Amino acid sequence: MSFHPVISRETSSQTDDLAQRLRSTIQHAASTCECREQVDEAIARFMTLEQARRDRSALLKARGQLVRIIALTQMLAELDDISWTEVDRSAFEELAQLFDDVARAATLGSAAMQMISGEVRQ
Repeated sequence: MSFHPVISRETSSQTDDLAQRLRSTIQHAASTCECREQVDEAIARFMTLEQARRDRSALLKARGQLVRIIALTQMLAELDDISWTEVDRSAFEELAQLFDDVARAATLGSAAMQMISGEVRQ
């Protein structure tokens, strides 16, 4: 079973759409004034700040996944105490679930890093 995270580009595209609509509206209103260059600069600064906010958010998400992976790895340490002769076979299923959870957390952390890098893998 493979797990593919939903990589949300909605925030980015919504912000880009908002900025484009804002730019269009303000440029129309500012078409006769000499502040058009200032408007363009302000919108460019907004886009830069918005990208920084998205990157910071993605980094925090990746760090959260790292904390999760560390906790899960600590729980996986029980693997050292189990033998292949374990009577309670459900112990193996629980450990398998922990490995699956680590894989999901790693995939989500990777997706967050890809968003910052601008490279989204499918």
